[in-house]
Amino acid sequence: MKTYLFPSVYQKLGFTLFILALLLFTGVLLFDWELSFLTVKVWALWDIEFLADSQYFTFIENNIIDEIILLLFILGLLFSGFSKQKIEDEYIAKTRLSSLLSAVLINYVLLILGSFFLYGLAFYYFALFALLGVLLIYNLKFHLNIYVQQKALQHEE
Repeated sequence: MKTYLFPSVYQKLGFTLFILALLLFTGVLLFDWELSFLTVKVWALWDIEFLADSQYFTFIENNIIDEIILLLFILGLLFSGFSKQKIEDEYIAKTRLSSLLSAVLINYVLLILGSFFLYGLAFYYFALFALLGVLLIYNLKFHLNIYVQQKALQHEE
């Protein structure tokens, strides 16, 4: 069976990118970082400004720190979750599939619950989290299962 996994060296790169994104996100959230050199003209398919008309297919001024952080989160989680393990066997493949299925189900159950109990800006923030939810839950479940399995094997020896 053909697998579409990144080489194993990408796993460490993924963890590094994820930690970097987490640090940048914390800086932006807690300290309101907005690095001025990242304010650039970007092409916008659709732009809605507060108390202004919508704009379509136009160039706007935007600080791209948010986009960079999101890209780092996505790449970090993709690389760390979908890189080959040193030993890639049937158990790993089964764990990947089980973790992915659980992640999708958990994420969408949370999204359904959030749509009933969160409103306004709270739901907006929650929906942004749900964007990364599947990848985050998958990574947590997959790497936790691998860790537990390795500890069990070490304990048997």
